[in-house]
Amino acid sequence: MSVVAKIAVRNIFRHRTKTLIIGVLITIGITVLVVGNSLMDTASRGIEKTYVESYTGHIVITGKSERFLSLMGLEDAETLDEPLPTIPSFQEVLAYVSAQPFVRQVNPQATVMALVDYGEKRGFTLAFGIDPAYYVRMFPDNIEIVEGRMLAPGEEGILLSAEIARILEKDGDVDLAPGEPLLLTSMSQAAGIKVREVPIRGIFRFRQSNPQLDFVSLLDITNARALAGMNLSSLAVAELTEQEAALLSSDINEEALFGGAFDELFGGVVVETDEASAAVLDEEELLATFDFGAWAGEPLEEQSDAWHFLLVKLEEGVDPAWAIQQFQRYFDEQGIEAVASGWLRGAGSIALLANGTKAIFNVIVLVIAVVAVIIIMNTLVISVMERTTEIGTMRALGAQKSLIRRLIVWETVITSGVFGLLGVGVGLVVLWVLHATGIEAPNVFFEILFGGKVLHPVPSLGSIVTSLVVVLAIGVVASLYPVRIALKIPPAQAMQE
Repeated sequence: MSVVAKIAVRNIFRHRTKTLIIGVLITIGITVLVVGNSLMDTASRGIEKTYVESYTGHIVITGKSERFLSLMGLEDAETLDEPLPTIPSFQEVLAYVSAQPFVRQVNPQATVMALVDYGEKRGFTLAFGIDPAYYVRMFPDNIEIVEGRMLAPGEEGILLSAEIARILEKDGDVDLAPGEPLLLTSMSQAAGIKVREVPIRGIFRFRQSNPQLDFVSLLDITNARALAGMNLSSLAVAELTEQEAALLSSDINEEALFGGAFDELFGGVVVETDEASAAVLDEEELLATFDFGAWAGEPLEEQSDAWHFLLVKLEEGVDPAWAIQQFQRYFDEQGIEAVASGWLRGAGSIALLANGTKAIFNVIVLVIAVVAVIIIMNTLVISVMERTTEIGTMRALGAQKSLIRRLIVWETVITSGVFGLLGVGVGLVVLWVLHATGIEAPNVFFEILFGGKVLHPVPSLGSIVTSLVVVLAIGVVASLYPVRIALKIPPAQAMQE
């Protein structure tokens, strides 16, 4: 140990009271930093784990958009009526992404907003259009089936949110159950009004939810595309029965339809029929003869490649930022107008808000650090000014200003280091207690922030190192001003004081 350091240690023990005051402030500050940063780091990891494992994967691939596009749709207030961009050359994108050795699972998905009608009851849902086979493989444990079952591959239907079911059943005069039909209606300037009747296959809830996800239902992709007005890559050709062909080829009185008066339009004969069928036109009987299942080619949903999102889960240990660069480089080289981004962009505004709480906490910590600097600086000013005679005597005996400056800095660094480590120890004890007992989320927002109903914080090595560096820096900065004041006093005057 250098002579300056030995003198600094001696001075610390000689001025125990002042050292203790500064030390207590440092200990409290370090404890708050360690506990607070560890809480926020644990919460951030919880949010990320929840969304990556249950909703978004590590990477979200979308079509290019200048808007705030997430799995919840376009969340800008002025763009609620705009169509979501689809992924161009989807089959090529899917084949490339799936073939990468660092990719574990993929899940194509679409999003559509729809009104939900059941009898006289009405609700609202944000439907995720899915392929059940892909969805279950990527997110095997993210939902809890309350009634019914999961959608089967290729099956039309909806897995209805338990919250929407509760709203529809609110007055107690209806009881939703699997097999019941729901009427879904979507409206937009781009797609117009789309109405689809779909059966309820099951009622579910997400295991980790939030106010946005509470209103999400899972819908087969065929009906999701229809409601969203998404362009299909091909259309099947219908084979008509003889009766259908005869109906469509019947002589139509165009004059009555387009050129006649109002009475002619609704009073004339449009379709010629024989005497046996002219008496009564049974609509149900006529519709029953139509062969709606006689479509040529593959099922429509297998021929279409219109999807809004491709969610990607990576193998353990793969850096998402690196994977995003690989995907984006491929898209740019192939001229594909697609964008790869991290999980946070796809998670939606509530997840962004919860994750942004850490930034708010860091601002609060910065304010606390500034206040701590001021308090420590004032304490050091008092301490140094009370030692003016001592400093003047040392300078009179030949001590240079640089020696005095190093001496005060050493005293501050040693004090900050010792009490900083003490603060780390206290912080670790507090974290151990909190981890053992858990912190229960008081409301939905904190459930999102904690990544679950209970937060079990763990120490963060980064927060410990950062806190020690911060407190040492605070100590050094806080010592500069009082040392400068002390060194301005001439030695003779300092000895007289």
